[in-house]
Amino acid sequence: MELQKQLLFTVIFTTYFIFIAGDDFYVTLGHLKVQTSDRVQTEAANGVVRRLISDKASLFQLTVDPNLGPVGKDTFKIVKEEGAEIVTIVGTSGVAATWGFHHYLKYYCHCHVSWDSDQLTLPEVLPTVNLTVTSADRMCARRATALYGGTGCAEREIDWMALNGINLALAFTGQEAIWQRVYLRLNLTQDDISEHLSGPAFLAWMRMGNMRGFGGPLPDSWHRQSLVLQHFILDRMRELGIVPVLPAFAGHVPRAFKRPYLLEPTDPLFRTVGSMFLSELIAEFGTDHIYNCDTFNEMVPQTANLTYLAQVSNAIFSAMTAVDTTAVWMLQGWLFVNSMAFWGEAQTEAFLTSVPLCAVSSTQKFLVQQHITTSKHQANKQLNSKQRQLFLTQPTTSNVRSEFNISRSLISADIPLYKLKNKVFREFLEKYTQHTIPDESTLRKTYAPSIYDETIQKIRDEIKDSSIWVSIDETPDKEGNLLGRMLILDLQSELNPQYKRLHSYYGQPFIWCMLHNFGGTLGLYGAVENVNQRVFEGRNLENGTMVGTGLTPEGINQNYVMYDLMTEMGWRTQPANLTEWSLAKESWPVANLNPATDDFRGRGGPIAWPPRSPDLNPLDFYLWGHLKSMIYSSPVPDLESLRNRIVACSEDIHNTPGVWDRVRRFSLYAERRYGGVNIHADKAWQLLKSGVYNCTQDDYDMHGADIICLRPSLGSTEFVWYNTTELAMAWDELLDSSEQFHEAANYQHDLVDLTRQILQVKGGELYGTLVTAFREGNITVFQENAQLLRTLLADLDLVLSSNKDFLLGRWLEAAKALGTTDLEKQLYEYNARNQITLWGPHGEILDYATKQWGGVVSHYYLPRWNLFLDALNSSLVEGVPFNQTFTAERIFNEVEVPFTLDTSLFPTLPQGDSVEIAKLVHLRWRRMLAQPTGQRIPYRRSRLSSLTVSSGQYRIFSFFAEQF
Repeated sequence: MELQKQLLFTVIFTTYFIFIAGDDFYVTLGHLKVQTSDRVQTEAANGVVRRLISDKASLFQLTVDPNLGPVGKDTFKIVKEEGAEIVTIVGTSGVAATWGFHHYLKYYCHCHVSWDSDQLTLPEVLPTVNLTVTSADRMCARRATALYGGTGCAEREIDWMALNGINLALAFTGQEAIWQRVYLRLNLTQDDISEHLSGPAFLAWMRMGNMRGFGGPLPDSWHRQSLVLQHFILDRMRELGIVPVLPAFAGHVPRAFKRPYLLEPTDPLFRTVGSMFLSELIAEFGTDHIYNCDTFNEMVPQTANLTYLAQVSNAIFSAMTAVDTTAVWMLQGWLFVNSMAFWGEAQTEAFLTSVPLCAVSSTQKFLVQQHITTSKHQANKQLNSKQRQLFLTQPTTSNVRSEFNISRSLISADIPLYKLKNKVFREFLEKYTQHTIPDESTLRKTYAPSIYDETIQKIRDEIKDSSIWVSIDETPDKEGNLLGRMLILDLQSELNPQYKRLHSYYGQPFIWCMLHNFGGTLGLYGAVENVNQRVFEGRNLENGTMVGTGLTPEGINQNYVMYDLMTEMGWRTQPANLTEWSLAKESWPVANLNPATDDFRGRGGPIAWPPRSPDLNPLDFYLWGHLKSMIYSSPVPDLESLRNRIVACSEDIHNTPGVWDRVRRFSLYAERRYGGVNIHADKAWQLLKSGVYNCTQDDYDMHGADIICLRPSLGSTEFVWYNTTELAMAWDELLDSSEQFHEAANYQHDLVDLTRQILQVKGGELYGTLVTAFREGNITVFQENAQLLRTLLADLDLVLSSNKDFLLGRWLEAAKALGTTDLEKQLYEYNARNQITLWGPHGEILDYATKQWGGVVSHYYLPRWNLFLDALNSSLVEGVPFNQTFTAERIFNEVEVPFTLDTSLFPTLPQGDSVEIAKLVHLRWRRMLAQPTGQRIPYRRSRLSSLTVSSGQYRIFSFFAEQF
């Protein structure tokens, strides 16, 4: 483990060519590739195989042939002939070959590789296959921060990336050592630097400009270790064919600069500092010519003026190209979500289009140049010139002159012509001009060229005989493709996509990303249907510029099923194309529903559906959930309409080819993950898939703000988007498969995680009951539920402590292991404790990265609740008002701060048997789980609320390190 591994930003980009406007085929980012030889990539790919299945690695032979598939698309071919012992896998790169190896393990050997544990039981006879797979997109990447735990941990993460086809990855480790060199050259003192650089647990946020200083200073040993680790990371990535993305200067500077926290990009000093940093970085690590830079991640520019925004963007990009003339700027799109009110269409267009748009290939450019020399083109050019001159000097009607003036006014005011699509705006113009306004295309084709000519003439009149220099970068790569210069991450496409609102980023290529998680919080969650549908909607968007799919969670090691599915989006061509998933070993009877008779199961029908009906198979569970989603897609006005919809929807399901393949994907996930087929495990995953993993509310913030993990108060609420009874049924079913999977590591992990979710939900219910009892003055009910909540938290800690993946001790010991002195170990432990609790010395982002871990529950959550419940009880018994402010201060001073400063040891090995403890917890709590009472009001909390920045301000929190 490593201190920030729970808060890695991971991005996955798949290999893709951009199609824009009909048959125009634009090559955008094909030049982004490592220069490692095929031989080196072949050896690296086989190295992944040896590390994963050392005892059977000789059964697989991986090679690299870049000419295997279509140009620019990752492709692999797997061949295993009947009677042969060796499986041969050829890929267009080391990544592609490794990806093909994982594809064979996953779909033909039913194996599983994950962040939690691996299931690698190969069949005695390896299955025969002759298969070629080509990616649907152009690039595949993962964003990763500093990896603690040394090269072993880094190696495992990079292997995982290659196994999942990831060919572009952010590599940010070691940059603080580079910054220290640059700042010293700029005559800053070591104290100036130490005040600015954050501690290890907070570097990800400091790098995006969200904070500075807190948790430091970074020791020299940290810088030395990070440089060594970054070299290892870059070497291994390049050997496998993964393109590393390095950081660029975003403008956030130390106080010693005597400037605002954000150095104005148009200030000449910005380019000086940016060039110094990038030059030093490239000298140390080399480059693959793509850089991430997020100047306004969670702050806004000082003005929305369009000219200014274009100048700022150009200045940021120029700081890169001053050092690397072929630089590509990767931009996180979070600014467009976080400050949506500021980044309107015009502001975004001005900011993005000041960076050169994706260019056509040099071959296409040559054809265009050939065409414009022909007599036909010259004749058309003269004709158009005469027509434009007519409009300028001899308008034939007042309407023509009016249209021309309208066009010139809009362009002069920086109002895009497409704004005329707005009905209210068009009606306003027509009312006050007394003319019918043509559509956008008419104005653009008829008048824009004339306005351009008029503007150029004004410039000529002004400049006269003076010289003017214009520089156009048209550097082609070795294949002759002109280079695309920007790549945007649409950071939360599954819930809050911006590419539609912002017109596919006005021609800049973007990545469709699933964010899924903030702060590395734990809690079952997913938007599986959104992912399964919307990726393809983005890919098929008319005039769209999507070039890949992505993963951008703030934390990993949770909800692996969502990432297992999302990593497949790079090669799937349509949501329903689930052929590989339908290779189930079990053949279930097809579910049958005849709504025309009384022979149906369900609430209110003649045949009841008990919570654990033994005669329901996975397809029955799927049918029920799928039928409900179709029937209630819109409100049902009356009983007759409900009956008719049931009949119609049932017929649609019956007549839809391949509808049953969709259910099997989660059944196969359970088979691969646990190493066998079990009807109860299948039922559990069907319930989870249609419930807790199918959140479709687009404004859900996914933050895991669960009541039991928050500082207690009387006003907490949480959002439950799923049927909690079905969650309990899934718990029943998963426990019923324990005899078969008792020793399976992934089964133990999932059982603990599901039990944790059950107790989390029940804790919220107990909280609601005891708060109501307190407000009503019912001492008996309050005390009963208060004691139940204490017992629940103790049980939660017990079950979490039984599994290696939920232990506070492992987190703390991994952090301390990095220290070379006692003081460093103390600093790193403080970072580790503070990040998952207070998140700042005074709880600036309290419980942002909360963790339901054994040790955290017993020593942090439970003491907070004890103090809160005791205060409420005293208020009831003694008849005195409850003081929330005073209680919160006590919790901060008596529980939260002491926990961050504590150095007590916690177990690093599991305590007890996860399965047996889960059974005991089930026995205690299952009968107490209430029927669902409807959704509760969501607990809303603005992300990084204490860092909110208004226009013209740059407010961050910054503290020096010696808080402990």
